Order: sequence, then C-alpha cells, then structure tokens
Amino acid sequence: MAELIYPELSYKVVGILFKVHSKLGGEYQEKYYQRAVALALKEENLPFKKEIKVDLTFNSEKIGKYFLDFF
Repeated sequence: MAELIYPELSYKVVGILFKVHSKLGGEYQEKYYQRAVALALKEENLPFKKEIKVDLTFNSEKIGKYFLDFF
C-alpha cells in the first residue's frame, strides 16, 4: 500500500466524504453532493477551490481540459 503524503488531512477529507454520503444517500445528482461537500469542508475550516480547470494528458501529450471538483 502506498504511503500517504498527508495522512491526517487525507483521513479528515475521507471522513467528510463518508459523512456527506451517509446523510444524503446515493440518489441525488452530483451537484448536490458537491454543494454538501463544500459546506462540510467549510465547517471543518479546510480551504479549497472548486472546479479547477487542468490539462488532461495521455502519454505526456495534452489531449484536452478537465475540471477537478475540488482542489
């Protein structure tokens, strides 16, 4: 298993994601989970940016753009 670079932060974020999913369940559109995760991150005072545009590459070649939900 790979070693986590930021284990404490990683566990905190995963905990937030599980909390959101357990409260909402699995039947809603993605945008509602994004909103709930953003609220939960704010409640935990975790800084983040939403919908960051990044280059998508394949074999070191740029093939397009992609949006990360959170960064």
